[in-house]
Amino acid sequence: MNEKVKRDFLIFGLGVLCALSIPLACTRVVEEELPPQAEPAGGVKVGIHDDNKVKVASINWGLKVRNFSELFLLSGYGATDAEGTVQFPGDAAAQANFILGRIESFIEKNGYTKNDIIRFVTTVTKDVPRSQFSGIREATSAFLSDVEVKPTAGTFRIVQGLGNPEMLVELDFWLAQ
Repeated sequence: MNEKVKRDFLIFGLGVLCALSIPLACTRVVEEELPPQAEPAGGVKVGIHDDNKVKVASINWGLKVRNFSELFLLSGYGATDAEGTVQFPGDAAAQANFILGRIESFIEKNGYTKNDIIRFVTTVTKDVPRSQFSGIREATSAFLSDVEVKPTAGTFRIVQGLGNPEMLVELDFWLAQ
């Protein structure tokens, strides 16, 4: 065997060995005992507050998700009816409320509850005046008010536009059981 072939074979062999060891390393992490403070109390979520951040009633700054068997990811959900007609054009808070009403029934039809929400992301268009941001936050806070362990919130994004020019708000949700 020439030197280049030997070197290539050695590099390939090391690559295969590393690739095979990744699942083993991941398995070890998953199988390790959880620290006592991280044990979920009857669920898969443990909320973590960051003392360096302001306390927000509707979210946790951190969330440990343990022992779940299924993730349910909802793509961006806008304020449209079944025919695609945007509801409440020009009113971002009303669109957020509409979305949240539809989301609750959708997740329940799929075997989940609001308590299973682990993350949500709010996206608004640049056309939403900052004066309407509080109405959107109030809508999500009211929606999550009875959730035992609050989810984390992703970035409150401001974008050029959404799929339909009349859509002002889009919400994404992650759920776990």
